[in-house]
Amino acid sequence: MSDTLNQFVETVTIRARVAYVLGIAEHIISDIKNDYDGYLLAIEAIKTAWAWQNNASVSADVLNEYLMNEAEEGLLIHEQEADETMVSAWVTITTAIAYVAWHAYQQKNEFPPGALCEARYDVVKQVIEYASKTNVYDADFVNKLSEYLLSRCRTKNPNELGKPINREDFLKYPTRISKRRMSRVSSLYPTYVH
Repeated sequence: MSDTLNQFVETVTIRARVAYVLGIAEHIISDIKNDYDGYLLAIEAIKTAWAWQNNASVSADVLNEYLMNEAEEGLLIHEQEADETMVSAWVTITTAIAYVAWHAYQQKNEFPPGALCEARYDVVKQVIEYASKTNVYDADFVNKLSEYLLSRCRTKNPNELGKPINREDFLKYPTRISKRRMSRVSSLYPTYVH
């Protein structure tokens, strides 16, 4: 997995990697529904991160505020106070938002706060590792997300920002592909009329 993931990170654009971690975060977000306030904040943070990915004028500071703010509210507080069954989902979400914020700072040539991790391939790996520990993780779905990005967002320069990824098309892709494959399989078998 590490070599394949490392290759993925090095061959797709920044926006593709951002879409990937956000897609994974959205995929597992239902695992934190029992933390209603945190759940709503996480949805808002992910929506804002997608807006940044789509060229909206969302500042890195705004993304960072979702993690922690002066009122000591934020996703990291929910992560720290999370029930044991939700910790992996919270780490997935906070790491994804931190990853996007880090890239937002980099695009403005600003130095990110010390709390933000460096956006290397192992951050993407961490998102996958924690997501895979949740109750709702589907490896096939996540693999299809990377398949989508590899087919559309390859680059020779991993520092290239790239074009925005359409969230709806991206998140529907795994389901659409599965349905198409199932229809091909079912077309191989005769239809019986009762």
